Amino acid sequence: MKVRTLPLEQISTCRAIIIWKDKILLHHRDNKPDIPYPDCWSLPGGGIEKDEIPAEGIVRELIEEASYSPNNLQFIGYRLNENATKTYVYFTFIGSKVAKLFKKGIEGQGIGFFTLKEINKLNFPDLSGKLLKKYGKVIEDSISTGKPPSSQALNLIA
Repeated sequence: MKVRTLPLEQISTCRAIIIWKDKILLHHRDNKPDIPYPDCWSLPGGGIEKDEIPAEGIVRELIEEASYSPNNLQFIGYRLNENATKTYVYFTFIGSKVAKLFKKGIEGQGIGFFTLKEINKLNFPDLSGKLLKKYGKVIEDSISTGKPPSSQALNLIA
């Protein structure tokens, strides 16, 4: 029996918006020409594997990229992409004790927490950067109120 696999651009993905104080966790991708968006910063996350639900995918991706996954991730919603795949978005606030648990994982060049002002200076050609810039005010409001953004505020489907 022949197994059909989807090309990389047809794999649904997951992303996490993790806030510590007034900063957002970002992942610095490897600088390898054979991966999408080499040497770029992005929200942590990635492709959801076969037989994996989005909630499992984001936990796995966070461990691979940042060596830790907080247990209070909240599903905000998903975006339907042009190629009929979905990007599932998760959100959480963390404290200083938890922030110290994040370290460079087995994937990527590193991780870091950045303010929205600092993020605007980073290399972000992918969807993550566009979303952070487009919805920066929503993220700022979330940080100031201590409440997660609504799916509608981020233009996501709940």
